[in-house]
Amino acid sequence: MLNLTYNDMLSAYEDYPSPIRPYLLRAETHPDIRAKLTKSFMRVFIDLVARTRIRKPAKEISVSVHKVASQLSVSTKTVTRTISLCLECGWLDPDPLHDGRNRWGKFSARRYLVADPLRKLIGLPTIDEQVSSSGPGNPPAPVAVTAKSAPQSETEMSHGIGVNNCLYKKEASFNNEAEKPNGLPADLRPLQRELGIDLFGIFSLMGLAKQVGQRLQDVWIVKRHLLLNSGITGGRAVKYLRSLLNSGDDFAYVARKLANAPGCSETRATLSEPRSPSERQHSSSEASGGRLDAIAEACRYKTFHHVSREMVVRFFDGFAEVTRGAVRETYPACHMEGLYKGVAAGNLVEV
Repeated sequence: MLNLTYNDMLSAYEDYPSPIRPYLLRAETHPDIRAKLTKSFMRVFIDLVARTRIRKPAKEISVSVHKVASQLSVSTKTVTRTISLCLECGWLDPDPLHDGRNRWGKFSARRYLVADPLRKLIGLPTIDEQVSSSGPGNPPAPVAVTAKSAPQSETEMSHGIGVNNCLYKKEASFNNEAEKPNGLPADLRPLQRELGIDLFGIFSLMGLAKQVGQRLQDVWIVKRHLLLNSGITGGRAVKYLRSLLNSGDDFAYVARKLANAPGCSETRATLSEPRSPSERQHSSSEASGGRLDAIAEACRYKTFHHVSREMVVRFFDGFAEVTRGAVRETYPACHMEGLYKGVAAGNLVEV
């Protein structure tokens, strides 16, 4: 009969950090877990549990299916089925803040949260336990701060000069901080607030815009309605903005045209919100206005081409993109009347 000690059993997990090994042993020997997992599933499950943080229950774990499969010498199907079983049992929860892409907009590893039922099974601390242990009755111990004593060799004159230099340096640093900008420009803060792009992603987009001779603010002004109506956020929005910057379009020209268009400032500000065609004023007369409203409703999100010219028109909700050869420009709502009349006269035909 083989007599194994506790340390001998923990040595089976020597590939993992030593603090997590006792919890891995509990996970592998727990009857409720063993009843639902096969041997190959258990190997993947132990590797997933080893990624969790002991003292940070809210910290997500990152899982790359191909890397886990290659490290454990199992198939990717085994890894995906193990993760699906853990999600079905409530042991793992998908990270709601992760959209499947990293800060550069590329596909990244999946992220999961180790749920409280699994943490209770193997003895890991949960969020509720941490909150109760660090409640008002148990405040954290204050950190003692000891002031450094001045060296004995320092004279009164040198001490005075040192204090004055410190004061001058602090005052200069305060002045420099007051002159510095806040980091993120005010007109780019909607990217963080409305699209959920972090600062790293915004600054990387600003660097790319500088390389291609564009301004990220102009791209946001021109394509804001498309970004908000599409519903993309985070890394997907970064990927889309990078493709727009690399497209070669002159967004500065389109942004200036939209800004200088008479009577279009209020229309452009509320362009992301769906509006009925009856709210738009395309003509002074009521009869022609009702006809143009019907044409506008029928042309939404459709593509037309001119019968005799190399011109392609893509209609959207209140604006259109007109392409003439290699030149592409955006028509705001106040310039749409001519396009609608072209559709009514038969000069623009749907593709």
